[in-house]
Amino acid sequence: MKIEEVLRNNKKKVTTERILLAKWMDKRHLFNSSELIKNFSNISRASVFRTLNLFNEIWYLRALKLSENWETSYEVSHINKHHEHMK
Repeated sequence: MKIEEVLRNNKKKVTTERILLAKWMDKRHLFNSSELIKNFSNISRASVFRTLNLFNEIWYLRALKLSENWETSYEVSHINKHHEHMK
């Protein structure tokens, strides 16, 4: 399902930033907020974090805490079949 449909189905705004971030995310298995910020310097840090929180809330993403010391990682939940991650 395309991000535009997911956002509309959840009564959320479809924005250019959200679409750009989602397209980038769809090409990754695991990623973190630092990677997004580095790749999208034209999008504010606050927007990146709000988008991550929103996508997690609407189940587009799954947040993973793989280690106590590591940054939270994310994976796109609509693409990847269920699998486990070990700490």
